[in-house]
Amino acid sequence: MASSCSSELHEEPWHANGSAAEGKKRPSSPLESHEEPWHANGPTSRGKKRPASPIPQDDGRAAKLATVANWGSNWGGYHAGEATTSGLCGGAMVPHGPPLVGPPRPGPDAEFDPKGAPIPTNEEFRIQVLRSYNILDTEPELRYDRLTSLASMIFHTPVALVSLVDEQRQWFKSNLGLPGCYETDRASSFCAFAMLPSTDPVLVVCDALKDGRFCLNPLVTGDPHIRFYAGAPLVTQGNFVLGSLCIIDFKPREKFTNEEQEMLMSLAQLVVLEIEKHSRALELQRLQVERFEEDKRGLLQAIDAFSEGLVLADVSQKGQPIVFVNEGWETITGYSIQEVLGLHCGSLLEGPLTDIETKKTIADACREERSVSVEILNYRKDGSPFWNWLRIRPVVFPKGTSFGGGDNSEMTRRYYFGILSDCTLRKEKELELETIRLQELEAEASVRTKRSFVANISHEIRTPMNAILACSQLLTDMPSLTDEQRELSQMIQGSGQQLLSLINDILDFSKMDAGKMELKAAEFNVWGCIDFCMEMLVLRCESKGLYLSYNIDESVPDWIWADEVRLRQILTNLLSNSAKFTDEGGEVEVSVSAKRARRRISKEGFDEVGPSGPSTTSPAVDGKADLPEYELTLAVRDTGIGIPAGFQKMLFDAFTQCDNSRTRRYEGTGLGLAISKDLAERMGGTMWVESEEGIGSTFYVTITAPGSMQSTSGRHLSLNQKLPRQSTPITGKRALLVGARAPFHRMVGSMLKAWGVEVCIAASEAQLGALASAPLPVTAASNGARPCLDLMEIDKSVGNFDVIIVDSPVTGRVFESEKLGEILDDNRNAIALMQRGCSLGGHVPTLLLTSKNTKNVFSLDADLMGHVMCVSRPVRINPFYSTLLQVLTNVSPATPLTSPVGTLLIEDRPAAPLQITVVEDNLVNQKVLHKVLRSLKYENIRTANNGLEVLQLMKEHSADVVLMDVQMPEMDGLTATSRIKADFPEERQPMVIALTADVGNDIENECREAGMIGYLSKPVRKSQLENLLRKCLYYKQHPAERRTLKWIDVL
Repeated sequence: MASSCSSELHEEPWHANGSAAEGKKRPSSPLESHEEPWHANGPTSRGKKRPASPIPQDDGRAAKLATVANWGSNWGGYHAGEATTSGLCGGAMVPHGPPLVGPPRPGPDAEFDPKGAPIPTNEEFRIQVLRSYNILDTEPELRYDRLTSLASMIFHTPVALVSLVDEQRQWFKSNLGLPGCYETDRASSFCAFAMLPSTDPVLVVCDALKDGRFCLNPLVTGDPHIRFYAGAPLVTQGNFVLGSLCIIDFKPREKFTNEEQEMLMSLAQLVVLEIEKHSRALELQRLQVERFEEDKRGLLQAIDAFSEGLVLADVSQKGQPIVFVNEGWETITGYSIQEVLGLHCGSLLEGPLTDIETKKTIADACREERSVSVEILNYRKDGSPFWNWLRIRPVVFPKGTSFGGGDNSEMTRRYYFGILSDCTLRKEKELELETIRLQELEAEASVRTKRSFVANISHEIRTPMNAILACSQLLTDMPSLTDEQRELSQMIQGSGQQLLSLINDILDFSKMDAGKMELKAAEFNVWGCIDFCMEMLVLRCESKGLYLSYNIDESVPDWIWADEVRLRQILTNLLSNSAKFTDEGGEVEVSVSAKRARRRISKEGFDEVGPSGPSTTSPAVDGKADLPEYELTLAVRDTGIGIPAGFQKMLFDAFTQCDNSRTRRYEGTGLGLAISKDLAERMGGTMWVESEEGIGSTFYVTITAPGSMQSTSGRHLSLNQKLPRQSTPITGKRALLVGARAPFHRMVGSMLKAWGVEVCIAASEAQLGALASAPLPVTAASNGARPCLDLMEIDKSVGNFDVIIVDSPVTGRVFESEKLGEILDDNRNAIALMQRGCSLGGHVPTLLLTSKNTKNVFSLDADLMGHVMCVSRPVRINPFYSTLLQVLTNVSPATPLTSPVGTLLIEDRPAAPLQITVVEDNLVNQKVLHKVLRSLKYENIRTANNGLEVLQLMKEHSADVVLMDVQMPEMDGLTATSRIKADFPEERQPMVIALTADVGNDIENECREAGMIGYLSKPVRKSQLENLLRKCLYYKQHPAERRTLKWIDVL
């Protein structure tokens, strides 16, 4: 055998007796047919190529090499017909399988074959032998990894592998240096060549690019770019080759010496020894199981009639496995012997209520090798609990005793013998109260977990939502925006509110489930509340071409005491559902009516009305008086798909939807209606639905709340005193409504009537021919839709009216020019009525209600538009009132309304004299708060990133107000506030307002205890921040009242 790669001999002593089997074509990349990356399974070995000549047997190493030489000559064909071969395990001579007669290994001058190496003629037998070792696809083992690691160190190669070759692949039992590669296909395998007979048992490839067999191999031309390879075959006692121990380098080598080949062969023998040991271990395990079965059968014959459960655990073995149970055990526990063999008895029967102290008592007795008797709660196989009277006694067997395990004749065998008795019936009565107590503790722990989750998820979501909603609001308020820019900003605002609504649904349901839902009553304006809900839905309804409207009956008080946020939540949910389930061209309408309730509810909170009726005292509005109570009915009507009658009873159950299939058309969580009904009931009312499939639905909500036609803030009222509506500058004016839709009549008519405007209606072109002189009433939707009124002929012109308000058709799409005729045909009558109404005015101001798409599709003659003003639909209280005031009185409102009887908005004023410090760790929210404060004319602003920074800042600069985030790194807001109260004199202490994304019920109390005077929940609303800062400015200007200030109610 040559000592260098350049002169390696490849003598082929015989011809191949069979053709090479068809191999699977190697993919272009080693990873194509193996989707796993090249991960290292562990360290691998490297070895040496065996020399061709015999080795002198002058010492132990020489003897081993002689054995290798003998094996090499047998395998190479020199003793091809002999019936024995050199034994690799203890030197024994054993019979081998069918002789390996070919084909011989191709030489380096052979052409590249994409099918890979030829198939050995004894392949069928070889595969059977390989599989009999049960080693393929097993986990990495340290004993093989040590050998590959040793090979890598000896031969200084980056890669060493133990490779086993089956029909289609080579699989790596140990892998050092090819990260992530667990196997490759056989066609690209070098090791398949190493298995073939040759005068050189070790396959050596010094430069794969110069070797004809491998120069085009994808593992050479591509990843991992093999250049050097040496592989020694793994030969069993029966002369079957399982694979190879190989070493690989990514750069060529000049030679691989005989001594190196010898060492590699020696390492390969060690690999085979480990494989044989693995096989013997499996066989030994099989024999142990057979012996155990024999012992078990003998023992069962003696104790099978025992009624108690018997169990025997072998303490001499690791883990103290069960080695025997009787039929009584199976009856009590439900586990058979086959299921528990080798398992630990204690862990098998333990469960959630198994007593830890009793387990410790058992463990102590076992450790001290003494008997013990306890009563312990265990669990059967089916999960049902039972009380077990357990008696355990240690048993020691002398040396030479074997019981159900391996041959441990040289060691003392120690067992624990246990007797199980089911004493459940006796213990059930004793533990009934204890079980109830434990269940209560578990429920409390679950509630605490849910509360913690709600607080965490709310904080993480509301913090970025604060920036999104605040920025979109700031954009919307910019006067320089174009209509398109304003619309985009409103879309961001609306989408953010919708996302926030979904989040709130989940959080609210969690609160209700835990029984922690609380309502906070405060005075608010009904018109403003409904108007706010309309704003949330306008974009969605316009995009679908829905006619969105609302009307409020004159019986409804303008101001009520209730939880405005929760009422908005109910209405927004119902409106969103109506918009979702109503197709283009449909209607969505909110109607509000009221009647005097039989009992009163104090505005201080719903819980003040006891079970026997209202309190005999008179709780005060703003601490001074009481109000009459109303039952408000809110009806949300749509012309959508309707609800099947069979489903209406389940509609308000949580997680319930009409269509839960994967192909459903409408998405949703199934929580909104369940939450809304719960809130309505908490507000003293209820919720129900009336629906007809294919026609539409009407959802009704009732709440009970004190109310008045005027705001009671700061007023002294006698019990049940009713405040009338205030008059407006347009009271007594006359308006003509031109439009065919009844929702238009109700929506605009109810607003005008609230402002004292007389209303006439023309619902068709014919009715425009003769106009009535007397005002005609407009009824709210709660009293039912009424037919259009016939107008009597009079001899007065249209000049009798101060303003004409015209409705326009609805479309949800912006049609292309060629489709304009189609849409005009569909709305011919409505368009004619619209144009006729606009042409009536002449010198009379005319308002045209339009949506975005209406403006794009329907056009009016330019001459007619000279006196026509467009108003967006649905009609918004503020801009509509401002427009009417301007056209009817030629006066622009300095203080626009938030409702028919509203409150003042911000006017231009000089910068407010408040020094404000913002403490917020989120940089985005810092910038947003700065911009919001500047938009409110507050300019003197400083910033700190956490509680520590604000303490340092206050040593250098005073502050009137501190807007303090609650959750911050370094020092949280509550701690920082307490430090401010402790470290600074009273005259330097600012008014601290919490900014928090937490929604827990205890957050307000925590803020009070820390010394804060109010808190704003994120996302922060601009109007709430403005209101709170105005109050702070008032207290700054009145120090005496400031000293007694404890808390400011933001809402």
